[in-house]
Amino acid sequence: MAKREDSLGGRMIELTRTGVFLTIFFSAIALGQTADAQANRNVISRGGLQNARIQFEQKRTGRVAFIGGSITQMEGYRPMVSNWLQSQFPKTKFEFINAGISSTDSQTGAFRLGDHVLARGRIDLLFIEFAVNDDQDARHSRRGC
Repeated sequence: MAKREDSLGGRMIELTRTGVFLTIFFSAIALGQTADAQANRNVISRGGLQNARIQFEQKRTGRVAFIGGSITQMEGYRPMVSNWLQSQFPKTKFEFINAGISSTDSQTGAFRLGDHVLARGRIDLLFIEFAVNDDQDARHSRRGC
């Protein structure tokens, strides 16, 4: 019986973490759409997410890419978003691209975008995260990227 309680407790913790993440994630998107652009320059939503939703619901395929540093590379927000998308669109066949490489900033990411993301085909939904490494501003050279 203890084993079952542990698995239920583990699932509850996982569900709680997922719920907290999704609340923060969608709050950030809402803020990006309603708040002053100058105050929210880190959240950019170009006209909403309707094109991705239509692709997922009608064509039942989706290519979702994540590019960023170690926050993207590790098992944190990326698998949580992937699991959430699969639960919301259960009939959709997703391809998830993990283009996270630790210690890279947005300058490096700009050089990596073509080879690590766009070369895989049309992207339906793209997540970009370089907040931690941009704060440290590694300033890699183009050759080093």
